Amino acid sequence: LFRWAKAQRDRKTGQAARPARSLEEIEAENARLREENALLLEQRYTKDEILEAYSNEIYLGQDGSRAIHGFGLASSFFFNKPLAELGIPETALLVGLVQAPSSLDPRRHPEAALKRRDLVLDLMARDGVISTADAEAAKGAPLGIAEGGGRPVGEYPDFVSLVRRQLQ
Repeated sequence: LFRWAKAQRDRKTGQAARPARSLEEIEAENARLREENALLLEQRYTKDEILEAYSNEIYLGQDGSRAIHGFGLASSFFFNKPLAELGIPETALLVGLVQAPSSLDPRRHPEAALKRRDLVLDLMARDGVISTADAEAAKGAPLGIAEGGGRPVGEYPDFVSLVRRQLQ
């Protein structure tokens, strides 16, 4: 209805309707805006700050209607422990999820998650982040996924969460 009214007004006033932009024009504009935004980010923040912000916001899984964003929350969700307490195999699993969190979900697709984790371990060893011996030892470890998705279990999980937060 709005388009029709606008077309009628334009016809009466003699204004030509503005032609629609092509898909290529829209894509070119989006690319230009992404480039500008990237430059603005790099001028304002260091690369470490950008990486930290990305690490805290990246999507890494789903818990029912709750999205799991950031490595800290993913650590709690998958392993029921803080990020600082993760070992090499657990860290490699989380890093591997970045590529495809849904299809590599270790609860739903453990074989795919294990294969990806082992690839990340190989790459970490190749790049000198960990030793080859550490990579081989980590490959032998189970996925170690905790039950319950990092949430308190029992009859009153919300109450237990509230008490835990107040005790901290």
